[in-house]
Amino acid sequence: MSEDNDKSERNTPPVDSLESTPQQSVGQNLIFTRCSLIGVFLLSAISWILSFVLIAAVKVYQWTISPLLGPVCRFHPSCSQYFILAVKKYGPIWGTFKGLYRITRCHPWNPGGYDPP
Repeated sequence: MSEDNDKSERNTPPVDSLESTPQQSVGQNLIFTRCSLIGVFLLSAISWILSFVLIAAVKVYQWTISPLLGPVCRFHPSCSQYFILAVKKYGPIWGTFKGLYRITRCHPWNPGGYDPP
């Protein structure tokens, strides 16, 4: 019987460690929360910068090259405007994929028409 008591006493943590565990977990949670917030902030900042660069590139195209080509897009809104709307709505990565897919569909054999993002 005394061996059983010794084993059970060995498996129980000391009283000091029980008292410090909640404080440590609260501290760890605060650190994790701060790191998560910093990560979310960085991701949103990177997303905003990518969106800004993509939209600026399309705007430069609209102001310089597009007037030389004339109204050749079969869709409404135009492919470049669709690209801008898709980046604003879906973010820089998914919006770029949607915009590029739309550009691949803009050819003489497609009837075109109204196609919102």
